[in-house]
Amino acid sequence: MRKDFFDTWKELEENQNGVDKPFSDAEEITKVIFALTKRRIELGYSQRDLAERTGLKQSAIARLESLGSIPRLDTIVRVSRALGLSLELSSN
Repeated sequence: MRKDFFDTWKELEENQNGVDKPFSDAEEITKVIFALTKRRIELGYSQRDLAERTGLKQSAIARLESLGSIPRLDTIVRVSRALGLSLELSSN
C-alpha cells in the first residue's frame, strides 16, 4: 500500500523520539505542505485542478503532497497563490 501525506505525517510524529533539530526542520516543511494539501481539499480541487492552476504537472503535485521531495520555494509560492494563500514569516 502506498503511503499518503497523512500517513507520512503520522509516522513523523510517532518517530520523533526526542530528536530536536532534524525533526523540527522536517516538521516545518511538513506543516507547510499539510496546510497546502488541506486547503486544496477544502476548496474541492483535485491534484489535476491544482496542477492546471499552477502550470505544474499533476505528478509534481502528488510528489509534493506525499513528501516525495523537498519542494523549492518558488513551487510553494506558486501553489500557495493558486490556493488563494500567501506566505508569511513570523518570529518564534
